[in-house]
Amino acid sequence: DAAKSLARGLTAKMPARKEGRSQLAPALLWMNQHSGASGGRCDVLGAAMLQTVLKFPPDVIPQFVESVASMTPAETVSAACDAGGSRALEAFLGSPAHRPR
Repeated sequence: DAAKSLARGLTAKMPARKEGRSQLAPALLWMNQHSGASGGRCDVLGAAMLQTVLKFPPDVIPQFVESVASMTPAETVSAACDAGGSRALEAFLGSPAHRPR
């Protein structure tokens, strides 16, 4: 329920999808920046929240897993080059919900 409430709260003030991709992960990673990934550093609190959410059981966080998996290459590189963002990506890669293809 916590993950669903967080997802609802994030999408209440923004479009849930952009160009067919979920915006939950970018909304958390760059939650205090209007320019998104192009604005530079990830939000420390948002990255920590995403990292924590990705530790939840896989059956309760599919929308967050799908969102991280559908990030653009530019968003992924921007997150990977940031200390907090890279920890969130590491949590995604270590999550049992992530299934390498």
